[in-house]
Amino acid sequence: MKIRDRTKLALVAASICFLNCSKWIDKTDYVVELNKFGWESKSTDSTLILFSSVTECAPCNDEINYWNQYNLDEANQLEIILVVSEKYKTNYESFLKENNLNLNTFMDSTNVFREKNLIPFIPYKVLLTEKGAQRIGEIGYVEGPSF
Repeated sequence: MKIRDRTKLALVAASICFLNCSKWIDKTDYVVELNKFGWESKSTDSTLILFSSVTECAPCNDEINYWNQYNLDEANQLEIILVVSEKYKTNYESFLKENNLNLNTFMDSTNVFREKNLIPFIPYKVLLTEKGAQRIGEIGYVEGPSF
């Protein structure tokens, strides 16, 4: 096994330990707000929500593109949602088209997740499972899955 592969494996293992040891919170508010956008949960066990805006940094866009590619593989059991905070529909649509995104996306024109303190800032990601919601952290500073 290459050193780089060992490092990645160690990071993934540490992330899993962190998640298992971290505090899970109630996911009801996340689900209610997503349902208002028209989201219907798939039969997967876990849902990753990426919160972004149309003007994110390059590392943030790289991670969103990673998840976009990951999402194309139907064998993956993780449902991925992108919630874009944007007031204007034309900007939102341009963002999706320019980035060729195939994720399940929703436009959050009122920044409801921030207003209800469900996320501390944007860009951010949250994992929903049967245990509840886990605030994972900022988008853009991890290569590949961060949990």
